[in-house]
Amino acid sequence: MQRLDIASDSRNLEESRVSLFGPRRPDHRYRTCDRYTRRAGRHLMSIIELKRRTKSARGAIKRGFGLRIACLCLSAGGANAAETGRLRTVEAAAPAVPAPEEKHSVYTLTPDMTTEQMNAVIATAIRKNAAGVNLEPNAVYDLKAVPGASIGGAAAALLIRKARNFVLDCQGSTLVLNGSDKESYGDILRMEYDEGITLRNCDFDYAQLPFTQAVLTSVGSDGAVFRVDPAFPIEWSSVQRISQFDPAGKAWLTTNLEWSNSEAGSRALTSLGEDSYRVSLRGKDKAALDSLIVGGSYLLENQVYGANAVSWYSVKGLTFDHTRVFAAAGQGFKGQVSSDVRFTGGSGVRIRPDTTRVQSTNADGVNIANQRGVFTVNDGVFEGSQDDAINVYGTQTTIKALADSTHITLAGKPTAWSAGDMLEFIDAAGAVRGTAVVGALAFDSKTTNVTLASPAPSGAESAWIVADQTDSPTLFSVNGTTFQKLRGRGVVANAQKIDVTANRFSDLPSNGAMTFYSDYSYFAQGPMPKHISIVGNSLERVNTRGGDPGAISIYAFSKDGKTTAPAGQIADVSIKDNHFRETRNMCVYVAAADNVHIVGNTAAEWATSSNRASFRGLGSFCYGIDNVSSGEIGPNTYLTTNGGRAAAVGASSVDLAPDLQRKGSPAKNSSAR
Repeated sequence: MQRLDIASDSRNLEESRVSLFGPRRPDHRYRTCDRYTRRAGRHLMSIIELKRRTKSARGAIKRGFGLRIACLCLSAGGANAAETGRLRTVEAAAPAVPAPEEKHSVYTLTPDMTTEQMNAVIATAIRKNAAGVNLEPNAVYDLKAVPGASIGGAAAALLIRKARNFVLDCQGSTLVLNGSDKESYGDILRMEYDEGITLRNCDFDYAQLPFTQAVLTSVGSDGAVFRVDPAFPIEWSSVQRISQFDPAGKAWLTTNLEWSNSEAGSRALTSLGEDSYRVSLRGKDKAALDSLIVGGSYLLENQVYGANAVSWYSVKGLTFDHTRVFAAAGQGFKGQVSSDVRFTGGSGVRIRPDTTRVQSTNADGVNIANQRGVFTVNDGVFEGSQDDAINVYGTQTTIKALADSTHITLAGKPTAWSAGDMLEFIDAAGAVRGTAVVGALAFDSKTTNVTLASPAPSGAESAWIVADQTDSPTLFSVNGTTFQKLRGRGVVANAQKIDVTANRFSDLPSNGAMTFYSDYSYFAQGPMPKHISIVGNSLERVNTRGGDPGAISIYAFSKDGKTTAPAGQIADVSIKDNHFRETRNMCVYVAAADNVHIVGNTAAEWATSSNRASFRGLGSFCYGIDNVSSGEIGPNTYLTTNGGRAAAVGASSVDLAPDLQRKGSPAKNSSAR
């Protein structure tokens, strides 16, 4: 916005600044200089009248003041072009003064724009402090990934950067990434350094999917041949993962070739014509050939992780409202260093309706590292993701050296941590030994030097684990949400308070419905979860392949992962009124906790399963606890089918067997406090 400067007169009148132009609506493509000149004249007369035509004011006006009349003559590129123009100067002026923030216009993207033009319009809307950008209703927007678009150098199609209180309303339209191979993949939408962002009524998908569905036709000594479904054409040069699925149930069965640890030159893909492709395997990858079944249905994925549908970095306040992801080579929603993220109105990741697809994203549905503030999901849907549906966490690292009680050196560079954060110190046994506040951090190439505002806990030594309590959600809440047909877990979180209420979990064969844990040997995410409430959920056909100790698993392990941490590390656990059906291993596994209440739950048909397994000596019990110091267990109920009769077998408030086994815990009855 251009400004007219009025110099102060000899009576030291207050300086005035008068707008010449005012906000310009983006649909006004053409303006004339005459119109602005007339407006300038009106403003000038107003100023003269306000000064009551004093002699000094008239003198100042006679002497002259800088007047710049700018005419923004937009190019005739129409709705498809970003704003361009030429500034014509009538007379030199004093420097312009920025206008106060004022939300005005909403800009529009049209389907015939190029990706570059869309980004130019978004950038203009942000620069003009617009309220947001709309898409045309129920349309398809074809996008391409722009190399190096993100701050880290990764490719992305659309970019929202340094926006404030900004809404992208897709109005039911779909943003589609066009890329035939992983070299042309990228994030569909990237957000950076924003605050108060809302995505509304948006769908995200791929034109050519990063996976295909195929039938195995033959297996050789160094490869296999697949016939690809014509509905899932590919132009890849390699495969990263192979998994078997059930075409009738549209569900994942087992992974034959994992995404990591590929042999050099292995997994090359060669077209044999007529939708047939050969996957060549070398070295240890050849072991996967023994698990392949001719005639079986398989998923072949071109990429796993990286190239997410929606990603963000350093965003404060982000809301997804009626926003769905149908496909991504990586994760559906990937966040880093953010705060206050909310999903509502059926948002999540889904298998696209009215298709024969059996999966959505190649990796997690939602994965957020270094999340502060609140994380909430209400009435969401998560299905078909090939890793955890939701995983929100902070980070852990280890102490490399201690100069004294207030100066420590940490391994790695936890750049999301900051002064004032509360650090949690965990010893090799997995016990929290105390906390200290960060005074300052200095990052080197591979380490971080920390000055503590308060001393480290007594006994702190090299190789202890350090996690940032502040760098995790103050509240992690998932309510009224459906999780189904997932390869990974439903919900994973490290948070200061956890609430999982009235959700439905079904067909999660590989892992449990929810896991809240601290296990540095498995994954360096923290801090220690606490204040956990799991109430009124339904869990059906969960953990049927026994990947987790329980359908619900809450635990802390030693640094090497070999032993359970001492009791009391995870405070306050309430698991009430949940319904389990057809689970393997335990229904509930809780370890290294105190104040644990497992009450009013029902388990149906789990006892008829022949593949129940023992975990760390707990045996095949529905409820297993290990190193739990206090709480109450029961009454709970589990049902078995026997000759058509349903027999109720459960524990009273005194008799813990057979629905509970303790290990490493004090011999207390279920009413122990």
